[in-house]
Amino acid sequence: MPRATVAIRVVSATADQDRVAHRRFPEAEVIVLADGAGGMVGGREAAERIVRHEFGSLREPSDCVSALRLLDREMQADHACGESTVVLVVLRGDTLFGGVWMPT
Repeated sequence: MPRATVAIRVVSATADQDRVAHRRFPEAEVIVLADGAGGMVGGREAAERIVRHEFGSLREPSDCVSALRLLDREMQADHACGESTVVLVVLRGDTLFGGVWMPT
């Protein structure tokens, strides 16, 4: 799979813990919004890690859920990483789908 073009922009926020990324692949576009948990150590790092994650092989909604669950497990295993809410949106041809992940 070709490498994605990545555009990352920091969204103004009180503690600078929000991130957004837009990636264009030949067959799809992926938008990732990450809202790092404020008031907790590692929220900014969690949001940054999420937007830098490769989400290029998302073909259907269940792929979004699987990718977000895997990412959550990886982040929970890294005790230095904080928490973040994630909104994942995929545009593939005429189809739009995605997923949302919120820390519990």
